[in-house]
Amino acid sequence: YSDSTLLESYESGRKIGGAEAGSGENRLRRRAVSDFCSVWLPAQGHVTIEVLHVLPFDSDRKRMSVIVRHPVTGQVILLTKGADSAIFSRLKEEDSNDPSSDADRILLHTKLHLDQYALMGLRTLCLAIRYLGNEEYADWLAEFRRAERSIVGREEAVSRTIDQIEQQLQLLGVTGIEDRLQDGVPDTIASFRAAGINVWVLTGDKQETAIQISYSARLVTEAQRLLVLNADTLAQTEDKVRRYLQEIDCTYNPEYQIRQRRERPAIRDDLALVLDGGTLRHCLEDSLKFNFLFLAEQCGSVICCRATPSQKAAIVSLVKENLQMQTLAIGDGANDVNMIQTADIGIGLSGQEGMQAVMAADFALARFRFLKKLVLVHGHWCYDRLARMSLYLFYKNCVYIMMLFWFQLFNGFSGQVHIGQLYQVCFNLTMTALAPLIMGILDRHLRADILLANPILYSDAQNCRSYLPWHFWFNILDAVWQSMVIYFVPHLVIVNSDCDIWSFGDIVVSAGVITAVAHNALELRGWTGIHWFAIIGSPIVAWFGFALVLNVICTNCMHPDNPYYVIIRGVTTSQFWLPQLLIPFLALMPRLSVRAFRNTLRPNLTAQAMRLQSLPRHRTNPHLPLQTPPKSFPGPPPSMSRVGSMRFPSAPALRRLSVAWLGSGGGGGSLSKRNSMAHSASQGGGAPDRSESASAVDIRAGSGRSRREFDSGSRHHKRSRSLGASQRIRRPSVSFVNAGGEGVTMATTVC
Repeated sequence: YSDSTLLESYESGRKIGGAEAGSGENRLRRRAVSDFCSVWLPAQGHVTIEVLHVLPFDSDRKRMSVIVRHPVTGQVILLTKGADSAIFSRLKEEDSNDPSSDADRILLHTKLHLDQYALMGLRTLCLAIRYLGNEEYADWLAEFRRAERSIVGREEAVSRTIDQIEQQLQLLGVTGIEDRLQDGVPDTIASFRAAGINVWVLTGDKQETAIQISYSARLVTEAQRLLVLNADTLAQTEDKVRRYLQEIDCTYNPEYQIRQRRERPAIRDDLALVLDGGTLRHCLEDSLKFNFLFLAEQCGSVICCRATPSQKAAIVSLVKENLQMQTLAIGDGANDVNMIQTADIGIGLSGQEGMQAVMAADFALARFRFLKKLVLVHGHWCYDRLARMSLYLFYKNCVYIMMLFWFQLFNGFSGQVHIGQLYQVCFNLTMTALAPLIMGILDRHLRADILLANPILYSDAQNCRSYLPWHFWFNILDAVWQSMVIYFVPHLVIVNSDCDIWSFGDIVVSAGVITAVAHNALELRGWTGIHWFAIIGSPIVAWFGFALVLNVICTNCMHPDNPYYVIIRGVTTSQFWLPQLLIPFLALMPRLSVRAFRNTLRPNLTAQAMRLQSLPRHRTNPHLPLQTPPKSFPGPPPSMSRVGSMRFPSAPALRRLSVAWLGSGGGGGSLSKRNSMAHSASQGGGAPDRSESASAVDIRAGSGRSRREFDSGSRHHKRSRSLGASQRIRRPSVSFVNAGGEGVTMATTVC
């Protein structure tokens, strides 16, 4: 059978890896059909095996089993694979007084091999077998069918029945499966760290495997100190957390600090926190979660091993609710669905682990490296566009309302207006609508290569540099000023003249449209033909064209007065055109002055990049010499309260931090390249033979460590440096990565 025929049977990378490794030793599994599967063995040839039951994998059991009937003897056999923690506790106890038994020695050597595989960055599985008698199997089958037919508590009854059969197992061996890193994974993680996004790894792998993978993807470096948090009880966990807090000089009340503080503690890049699933369960208790959270947020990296889907979702929820962060979760398997749905933004990776994560996510990606452009480029663009467009819409509506308000000062607040009804309707609907729409969709203030080469630019978007409270209030004050200029300049021009109310209204509307469009032109960053059409076409077509046609054809329209030929007579006078020349300049002068002052004396990173990217030397070289600006002008960023899909400023409170949660369900197909290399070890427990001295270990959804090389049991590693210290900033964001999953390259220990 060809490789393509072989791989059709398997739904995950780990199963494919096992099949490929088995085929390398002339043990080939063929596609299963109905309740039978066909296996080719060197001595027997094709053998058809009857499959009686498949007990599927679930995150609570951390194992799966299949019950088959031996093709020759007819004996019923239970075959189980799963995590070492789920298999070793269910092994049959051997008689310690039997001198011929070497079960303890085999188990010891197997554990040594298991640890060795984990230190090599391989994802491990244990294989076990149990022979069932016919009567025992018949009794279990009857109970299993009763559990399946249960109406109340069916899932609990089925789980209890499966647990009864998965006992008294005999260890067959362990496997180590390697998932190679996809291209661009370490670079993506390094860019996130430089951009101020903290990445937390949430994985179902062993602790040693997760640590090695984190080194491989540059999430953890040799310079960092690992704070290993492993404990059996809640009291031990609490004691270790408090001890670590004391070691890093944190002696105050974490719960009070998290809920009441206005500034977050500095993130220490020299610390990395590592904990397993059992300890994580204790850390999520109400009595300890604030201490754990306070410790974790100060570490540059956090790695949670042996985490269940519910624990992943609980961590995301804990950070969202208590640290007030924006969270992003990315995963490729069914185990990541809870985490993806809990986060603010969910991203699913399509691959060999099925489509569950993709179907539950907000965005779908084919490769992990695409996340870099999605976040650093499109995320930056979208934030900047929406921030400027939102401010502009507030400004435009305020200008329109205030143009009507100033007239009330001269008519005794009678409600009489000087602008026709159709002009009032069309001012926001057509006359000034196209330009902000184009700005919110197509505007690009920085080139994509600039944003990719300088991840630190993302910090401006992350810290709301384009939409701070003072931006909003300055925008409103500027709108009030512009409305005063738009109204009172024409008012002064027509004083002591015979200009009627509707001619005066046409002058005000025309000046308002031109000023609003000119204001929008100041906010545009990238100019294309569509931008020019939106800026020039709005006043010419939507205002002048519409007004001229209306005044020509409308001889008896509700205006509330007849607008016939009003504007046509007006455009022939200097009273109409003089305000159109003066008003935009006078109205926009304060905004231009403030912008020139800030960009000259206090330029933020985005302003620096916009200036530098236009220089000839940076048209081909996207790396910019950026300087981190002083504290944001004039105060700290606000907390933002959501109203529908818009954000409005609230009282300044905690800094909002963005969080990315990266996960990979139970398999590694979407992030790793498959490799068919196989390793084996002798039954007695000798060191496994490596067919290659250099082995690239993979990340399941973006852990972080540099590439490691192993040679004959001893490991030598080379590390790639991340961005220079001059480009690093305090990282106000956290990402959670799940590095669990299926693999491809196998290392096998047979017991």
